[in-house]
Amino acid sequence: MEHRIVKDDEGVSPVIAVILMVAITVVLAAVLYVWAASFLEQGESAPIATFFVEESSSGVYHVEVIKVSKQEDLAGFSYFLKDETGSTHVGGNGFGEIAMQIVGGQEHGIDTSYRDSCDDNCDSQLESRADNVTADDGTDYPVHFSDNDRDGK
Repeated sequence: MEHRIVKDDEGVSPVIAVILMVAITVVLAAVLYVWAASFLEQGESAPIATFFVEESSSGVYHVEVIKVSKQEDLAGFSYFLKDETGSTHVGGNGFGEIAMQIVGGQEHGIDTSYRDSCDDNCDSQLESRADNVTADDGTDYPVHFSDNDRDGK
C-alpha cells in the first residue's frame, strides 16, 4: 500500500485571519482596560496620619500628630488602647486603626474616622485637646492630642 502526502496550499482564508486578529485585539484591549481602570479608581479614601506617642512621668500619654495626608479636623481623630491581653479600651470619637505604636506595654493607635460635616475652617481654631481612655478595671489613662501639622501637607 502506498501512502501519498497531499500538499494543500490554500491555508486559512485572509478574511477569517483578519476577523480572528481583530477579535483577539479587541479582547486583549478590553482585558487591559479593566486591569488599568482598577488602578485609576478614585474613591473617598481615609486620610493617613503619622503620629508619635509618649508617656510622661505622671502617666499622661501625649499623642502628637506629625503628618496627615490631607487637611483634617483634629477633633475628628479617635484613638484606642490595647492591653497585652488584646482587650481594647476605646477613647476619642470612635474606634479604628490606621497605625499603632507600643509604649509602656500598651499599643496606642489613632483612627481617622473623621466627620464629613467639618469643613476646612473648623481646624483653624483647634490646636489640641485632651481626653481619657478608661480601662476595663476603671483606670483612667489621660491622653493629650496635639496637632503638629496644621495645613495637612
